[in-house]
Amino acid sequence: MTNKICSVAQGILEPDEGLSIELESPQWLEWLENHKSFRYCPKSSSSPFTVTREGEYWYGYRKQQGKLHKRYIGKSEKLTTAKLEEIASLLNVPAEPRSKNVEQSVTEQSVTPSSNDIGQLWQALTEVRSQLEELRGKLPAR
Repeated sequence: MTNKICSVAQGILEPDEGLSIELESPQWLEWLENHKSFRYCPKSSSSPFTVTREGEYWYGYRKQQGKLHKRYIGKSEKLTTAKLEEIASLLNVPAEPRSKNVEQSVTEQSVTPSSNDIGQLWQALTEVRSQLEELRGKLPAR
């Protein structure tokens, strides 16, 4: 594996002078096996980002307003132009921060069943009990 980070622009990787590899070609997949990162320059107006392999999975990274954002891409065969363009647009919009206290937000939404709901449940329970007794009567005696 080399430490030099290469760039992909207009669907072409140029790892060495005079050599170019098209995305989604067999040479592309072979190149990915021996490298752990590259820079992707989207065809769209999105900003470039770094693609890094962690184990057998690839992730896209872009620093935005001093914060590093990360998006899962998948295994090497998922590194297509369409997927990389999708990741570029996703990295333009940082993921929403998770709620710090999920338990608190759940308890704030108090659930108070109405007496009508309870009445309907009681009636349904009574009907099920009645049907159960009826079925028990049809069972052969042991």
